[in-house]
Amino acid sequence: MARRASAEREAEEIIANARAEAERIAGEAKAKMEDFVARRTKTAESKIALAEAQALSDVRAAAADAAVAAASTILSQSVKGEVADELLAKGHRRSPRQAETDASTPRLLEIHRRRP
Repeated sequence: MARRASAEREAEEIIANARAEAERIAGEAKAKMEDFVARRTKTAESKIALAEAQALSDVRAAAADAAVAAASTILSQSVKGEVADELLAKGHRRSPRQAETDASTPRLLEIHRRRP
């Protein structure tokens, strides 16, 4: 009977140790998963913030380009002579980006010069 009791105690110890080890492993896995999710969330939030900032910058640039184009059109229609030539030339010299991308500058000057 003593052997049986000893075997039962040993079996209970093995089971208790196995449960404790399983709980420890589960706790570690849960902590690792929470850390992984937190890192992925932070990365996603950073990417979203960067995309929002880039979109805002793109919208501002497009608005500025549209304003310059509108001003150029208005000036080419309402201002005459050398004053118009100077204003259009100065306006497009102010922004290298605009000067590189705006193919309308020579056309606006040509339209202006053709007007009576």
